[in-house]
Amino acid sequence: MTVNSQGQSVPTGALHTESGPYRFFGDGITPLNSYGQLASMLAAYRNYGAAKDKVKVYLSDIAVPQIVNTGLNQFTIDRGNDDAMSWMVGNWLGVDYYQSNLLPIQVAGTVGNAGRTLTLVSTNDPTGAAVTALTFSDTTANDTQSIKSGDLLQFQDGVGVLANMRFLTFIGHVPCAQPVQFRATADAATVTNAITISIIPTLCWQANNANQNLSSALVAGMQVKALPSHRAGLIVGGDALFLGMPRLPDQVPFPTANEADPDTGVSMRLYYGTLFGQNQMGWVHDCAFGVTGVPEYLMRIAFPLTQ
Repeated sequence: MTVNSQGQSVPTGALHTESGPYRFFGDGITPLNSYGQLASMLAAYRNYGAAKDKVKVYLSDIAVPQIVNTGLNQFTIDRGNDDAMSWMVGNWLGVDYYQSNLLPIQVAGTVGNAGRTLTLVSTNDPTGAAVTALTFSDTTANDTQSIKSGDLLQFQDGVGVLANMRFLTFIGHVPCAQPVQFRATADAATVTNAITISIIPTLCWQANNANQNLSSALVAGMQVKALPSHRAGLIVGGDALFLGMPRLPDQVPFPTANEADPDTGVSMRLYYGTLFGQNQMGWVHDCAFGVTGVPEYLMRIAFPLTQ
């Protein structure tokens, strides 16, 4: 099993709510096609609080030439020469950039795809110590496809006289510049204009609580919007993608080759055997592994489907 930038296992597609990002950059509509956007993305990632080293960014291969092209008219001789020769975004601002044509697609629910606004009604913990589910009123009466597992949502600014929600920084616990974002951990349907969404991270506004991560209390009337369907890139810092791949035992009495790579941690086994008494012989090439990504060290990049 492996886990992608949506927190889903591959190839089964099962949701792993303990893994994958809940924060995001981009709206799933506007193309990411400039170095300025990359700089803004990294600033948003770091402003919340993140590992300062070993930051890696995984971009859509369609977006990369567009980003490089917009940078060629800037007076940056060394970077411009490197980009023009390779037509790739390499190491910039201390970050390694990679590109892929295999970025997963988040097929969003109708709340995101239709641009509907949800209005907060209540939480599952009025004390504000550990909120893991939010109940909203919806502009649509009934909809079984409102929210899909892995959908990303954000509290909106400028809603009447209500406070603009901000995350608190990891260190110092002071309000940062980042709006509060969260990920749905299960499908959710609208029933009689109401919808309850299970979320990560756990939200806390309780004062003097070590887990406090909100600048103010969640109150009725606050509004959120969800991303539409998009292609999911990824930022990861501090080597926060972890691989567990144990070396498997030999298949005695069959001839077995079993090797582990000390640098990557990858371990694979190859053996040759027979089904006793059935005259069937064959090779088996196998492994056992698990992967997880620490949500606080990750951020999803929401590319439009056209990228």
